[in-house]
Amino acid sequence: MEHKTAVEKLKEHEYDINLKAGIRGFKIDITDNGDNTGTITIWRFKNNTPKFIDVRTFAETLNIEGIADFQVSIKKENEILEDGLFLDKITKWIYNRLNNKNIEFMYEFVGGKYNGQTMTKAEVETLSHGLTEDLTHIRQKGGTCQRKELDNQPLVDGYLSPMFSHIDYGLVYLQYETQEVYNTVPD
Repeated sequence: MEHKTAVEKLKEHEYDINLKAGIRGFKIDITDNGDNTGTITIWRFKNNTPKFIDVRTFAETLNIEGIADFQVSIKKENEILEDGLFLDKITKWIYNRLNNKNIEFMYEFVGGKYNGQTMTKAEVETLSHGLTEDLTHIRQKGGTCQRKELDNQPLVDGYLSPMFSHIDYGLVYLQYETQEVYNTVPD
């Protein structure tokens, strides 16, 4: 059996991705450059048009590069937008990028006083004693650092800085762990 690159796998599933994307108001076109790199061109459907009519506007074109069998990095010009995105999360990632102003953050707590609780941003802000650093300037120069979702996030006493957990359509989940919990996670 022939080994396929991450970009080839993504291109192979373009139709299925567009089924999910279409009901969420966008479409993508994937170009495979043949060297585990390519592009994703994103189109928005115009609001209030029947689904069977393909009326769309160009949103943007992003560069992709396979970094593992089922992961890609996504770049726009020199900026790394996402590093190590699993292929099965691409539709959610693009949806969240297109709807960035409407993304909600949810915070999950592991260990400590709030163990097992999931809170909204408003709830966590009442517990906060500060914010994480904004590292946008490093990303814009092509540098790698924490995920952009971790910029300007609430810091909570008794917990380490928030860590990225996962995404869903319109949602980003961050996780707070105590130092004790963090120490028990194997390398």
